[in-house]
Amino acid sequence: MRFQFPAAAITLVVLAGLLGPLDSPVASAQESKKASSRVDRDFDKWLTAEKSPTARALAAQFITATGGSPDEYEKVLEGLVSKLGAKKSTGGARERAELLRTNVFGAAGFRSSADLSSLENLLPQRIVARKTGYCIGLTLILLDLCERLGW
Repeated sequence: MRFQFPAAAITLVVLAGLLGPLDSPVASAQESKKASSRVDRDFDKWLTAEKSPTARALAAQFITATGGSPDEYEKVLEGLVSKLGAKKSTGGARERAELLRTNVFGAAGFRSSADLSSLENLLPQRIVARKTGYCIGLTLILLDLCERLGW
């Protein structure tokens, strides 16, 4: 099975990563404006295109294939969607990326790990349980959130 993620959702996730940790300085104003303009343009194109949800299905496959139960994963993701939905932005991609960053990595307390020696850092259900994961697993969760929010 081949999965295709919407380019704008991936762009949001990448932009959230580029914004950096909550305590780090953001890019220069010129770099920020240039990136924001490009991301907003791509995001606007995606908003008018036909969407094909895939991250949620992929996460469910990972969870099921590894003997996990999707219940806790779904509970955490729905909680994040509820919080983000209340703050849902109609603004550009940069504003939405900032909402993801501050709510997932700030308020919800998710953290990244460079440790590839443990599947705990790669599997979605383990990442949401521990709030720590490697970039690939965290990206899948962020893509799933974007899909659920209709971004």
